[in-house]
Amino acid sequence: MNEATKEQIDEFYAKTAAAFGVVAREEAGDLWIRILADRYTLEELAAALETYASDTTLDDRGYRRGARMPAPADLKDLIERKRRKRIAAAPQYCGGPNCTEGWVLVDGPTRRVAKCPDCAKLQREAKQLARRA
Repeated sequence: MNEATKEQIDEFYAKTAAAFGVVAREEAGDLWIRILADRYTLEELAAALETYASDTTLDDRGYRRGARMPAPADLKDLIERKRRKRIAAAPQYCGGPNCTEGWVLVDGPTRRVAKCPDCAKLQREAKQLARRA
């Protein structure tokens, strides 16, 4: 993954401010850099901005939420939520040499099939992430 650099975030902020009709301020740009740089890709940021701009819910003052300039934390929350959903939706198998879709063959006095402990851990983590999404 190619996370966006500080310069790319600064440029993204300036374009976003222009699109929302806001004067770009250096302090706000620094905040965007601090929160978003080296963590998210430009594609993730663009997708989050599109999702944010399409939000039609009304805020406490009666304005459409997606019509105002997003804070970097708004974009961060959208990206994190999408990442958690993607992780939770993926098959949670460890891919170990003896693991077949979450099951392992256990040798012993009698051969039996048991749940793979590594897969069980991955599945528990995915459920926890899905609850937070």
